[in-house]
Amino acid sequence: MSGIAAIIYWDSQAVDESAVRRMLASIPHRSPDGSNSASGKNCSMGFARLSTTLRERTAVQPLHDEQSGIWLVGDLRLDNREDLHEELLGK
Repeated sequence: MSGIAAIIYWDSQAVDESAVRRMLASIPHRSPDGSNSASGKNCSMGFARLSTTLRERTAVQPLHDEQSGIWLVGDLRLDNREDLHEELLGK
């Protein structure tokens, strides 16, 4: 199982990305395949990677969609991705 760290302020307060990096550093057993972090205006997210498939090794997290402003980080399996994508787009 990989690890996830996040700080989100619902007001406009800025987030210190180094705090998320420290959280990730505290779980080295969850990140033998590396870790990433990213920050936006009021959130910072991190992902400690424990890959079990080729797809997981090449995926980049946290994800950020600039057009919608959505941030996403997760250790999950998502079935029917294409169906969900279509549903979210309203097609």
